[in-house]
Amino acid sequence: MWIELSTDSLDDWKEAIRICGIVFAKTHWFTRAGLDVTTTKKFTRAYFQYIYEVELSGGKGALVSVKTRRTNGTIGTAYVAAFVYNRAGVTTGNKAPMEQLAPQSTVDILKGDAWDEENIHDKVQAWAKSMQYCYIYAVFDAVAPEFAGNRIGTTYMDRCVDIAYADGVRRGLLPRSQPCFLYGIIDDPKSAGISRGERREVAHLHQSPDSVCLRSKKAPAGVLFDGCAIIMGVEVSNKHATGILQRFPLIFENNLTKYPEI
Repeated sequence: MWIELSTDSLDDWKEAIRICGIVFAKTHWFTRAGLDVTTTKKFTRAYFQYIYEVELSGGKGALVSVKTRRTNGTIGTAYVAAFVYNRAGVTTGNKAPMEQLAPQSTVDILKGDAWDEENIHDKVQAWAKSMQYCYIYAVFDAVAPEFAGNRIGTTYMDRCVDIAYADGVRRGLLPRSQPCFLYGIIDDPKSAGISRGERREVAHLHQSPDSVCLRSKKAPAGVLFDGCAIIMGVEVSNKHATGILQRFPLIFENNLTKYPEI
């Protein structure tokens, strides 16, 4: 297997969105609506197309792919990871494909994204600016189903982050002189115990004492995990960034808004 920086390849972005449409269709946010399997996969794929348009297209983010040569000689994508630098330049996207498939699910999932924006992303951005840090947000990463179970994500995530960071510096989006950290959000119980490379838990947020924790062992079937989010992080430029992640939980202290009714 080998790693490629795929940011400039529209075909690789399409493949990443296809993989996410399959992998994430099994997660809490996409199964909660009770849609049939085919519609759920189509809706999930439409959502990641929307996220690509809003956060990643036009050079706003980076895509790193792990490729492999199959036994029949064809090249396949085994793992994809998408990153955005400082979350600058977020634009609008086309919601129509999602709305046509599942109007209420579209409203619900975008409400959840808006809560993340207000309670996590905006706070991280303001804190990083005040501290003169730069940062990378891990938008998604996924192992293609045909290659699952081989610890590909665990093996390659750190190297993918290094490539994304170097590309951000090269493109002038991440000042080399500033300490840099990466963070990502876990909001699905199936991922609550998963680690990727050197990333570790830096904050565990509950919107209220009544929030059902993603790590709850006693949650009844069908329970909604709204209002719980686990933040994973890693220092990208360790030579500069001593102590960034230790300060991270202070960003969120006693400051979460009420989770939207979904």
